[in-house]
Amino acid sequence: MNPTSSIEASLAGAPSTSMTGNAVEIRGLTKRYGSSADLALDGLDLTVPRGSVFGLVGGNGSGKTTTLRTMLGLNLQDSGEALVFGEDSRRLSKATRQRIGYLSEDEFPYDDIAVVDALQFVRGFFDEWDWDWCDHLVERLGVDRRKRLDGMSKGQRRLAEVLLAVAPSPDLLVLDDPAIGLDPSVRRSVLWTLLETVQERGTTVLFSSHILQDVERVVDHVGILHQGKLRVAGELDEIKERVRRVILPGHSAPEILEGELGREQLGSEVAIVTSSWSEALADRFADAISVDRINLEEMFLAMSGEAVSGEKLSGEEVSR
Repeated sequence: MNPTSSIEASLAGAPSTSMTGNAVEIRGLTKRYGSSADLALDGLDLTVPRGSVFGLVGGNGSGKTTTLRTMLGLNLQDSGEALVFGEDSRRLSKATRQRIGYLSEDEFPYDDIAVVDALQFVRGFFDEWDWDWCDHLVERLGVDRRKRLDGMSKGQRRLAEVLLAVAPSPDLLVLDDPAIGLDPSVRRSVLWTLLETVQERGTTVLFSSHILQDVERVVDHVGILHQGKLRVAGELDEIKERVRRVILPGHSAPEILEGELGREQLGSEVAIVTSSWSEALADRFADAISVDRINLEEMFLAMSGEAVSGEKLSGEEVSR
């Protein structure tokens, strides 16, 4: 079949799957590179529900790429396990691998071919393929199928690589920092278009990013990694309800607060970010000077020891 003119209909896409249960389950995952004393992953636990859009966020070196590569069996862990659709990541069957679309942070390895030829190459790894779906993606993402990859700008190439990852119509789409190389003006629209398109088919999406504002706009589940540990994870709306920045008089600030993510001394006051705010804590610290909602970026900065007090980034004050 020659897809050069109009990508013609072929086989149907991957079969639909149940929307219940988990697409990914990671338990106690530990990974160390070489003889380094530092752990790239430190007892990581992570659950990605089927049908969700899950954003895995964190700074450089936090473990995002290592998590994704180990989950897909591209790295071998030192301990723990990762299950994809119930199968051990170290022994994924051909059938399960064909249910996964993966966009690496690395460039597609072949430069001197047109997008349409790259699609033909990728198609060879899948038993089932839907050229009508590819046609739809080409139009939605605005990719020039006739253009060679080495003749594209960095942003255009990244879009073409996104197309190659989504083209197999996967049940699980894994994207390692998909916005690399995209201008801010188009980054958000591309993410919205991509996620809207794949969610029409009930695809589970797991993507990593260091651009927390973008993540907050498009995900329904999120996990924040810091130094190889998952510090906060769950449904985004639920996380927003239980994470607070609390400013307390120094005399009433506990040595450690439940769910503490970071703290900062402010003269006679203490600013603490916690992921376990509750009515019980509100009653316990009725003398709190302020209790604020914060966004994902502020949560991450608190874990990194920055902007805990909100002096750089201010949250929305709420009642306790």
